[in-house]
Amino acid sequence: MRTILALLLFTLPLLGAKPEEISSESGQRKVLFDLVRPEVAKQAKLRTNQVKFEGSLKKLGNWAFFGGRSLDSNSKSLKLEPLGNDDTCALFLKTRKGWVLVDWSAGHSDVVYYEWITSYHAPSAVLGLSDD
Repeated sequence: MRTILALLLFTLPLLGAKPEEISSESGQRKVLFDLVRPEVAKQAKLRTNQVKFEGSLKKLGNWAFFGGRSLDSNSKSLKLEPLGNDDTCALFLKTRKGWVLVDWSAGHSDVVYYEWITSYHAPSAVLGLSDD
């Protein structure tokens, strides 16, 4: 029961709120990308400084979500397994200690992040899955 009440108190303020794009000039964008960059670099068998991202990074409350592409340092698409494409997504949560990487996926198909709604209680709006 406490868990349900805590989740309701945490998510109620987000109902009806719209996610906001984090500006490319924002230092917050670099902080978030620096959390997922080592993971994608490892998958791509590159050095961390050889990976960049292109796409949308949205924030809603304490949640942030990136959906886009992984590129090499020459802005060429990375061919990431399992499907050999550059599709990349990442879910972040702001905690008392700062931003943390909750989950990520690269080289996937379909909407792999759909399960993050139930797995992590991420708001569907930040994932771009509703108009709430």
